Amino acid sequence: MKKVLILCLFSISVSAYANKSANDLNVYPEVKKDQNRNVILLDPKENEEDYRVLITASVEGMQDCNTKSRSAKYTEKVVEGMQYPYYEVGKLGNIITTLRGCSEMPKMGEIPINLNGNNILNYNSKLPIVVYASNGIKISSKIFKLEEIKKSKILND
Repeated sequence: MKKVLILCLFSISVSAYANKSANDLNVYPEVKKDQNRNVILLDPKENEEDYRVLITASVEGMQDCNTKSRSAKYTEKVVEGMQYPYYEVGKLGNIITTLRGCSEMPKMGEIPINLNGNNILNYNSKLPIVVYASNGIKISSKIFKLEEIKKSKILND
């Protein structure tokens, strides 16, 4: 009887722990005052290993004929005890721009933010993609399907 009682208590505690799924946003850190939390939910697909998700960020700013971008620190973190990844886009760096003389008047537009290359993620519909970003930064995603992987030829002359 004692073993049955222990087994019942164990199964109840395991099911309570399992109910804290990744889709329950309460397992992720609280949103700070100067941040917003962006959640990307992916639809289930056949052969999810053939897909990738590109995370992009931008900020609104004055645009003219020059090419502009900004940089920001982009880090992957993990929810303690759950092993669910989430991402943070930190404060913006300086504007990187070409310095051409422009005859047209500048207007408001989207300036892309360079996330330093770690922003291509494996497609996983079982977990949301959670990105914390400073206020004013817009987060979006693009889905890519890997059609064919071609091996390179080795040419040694």
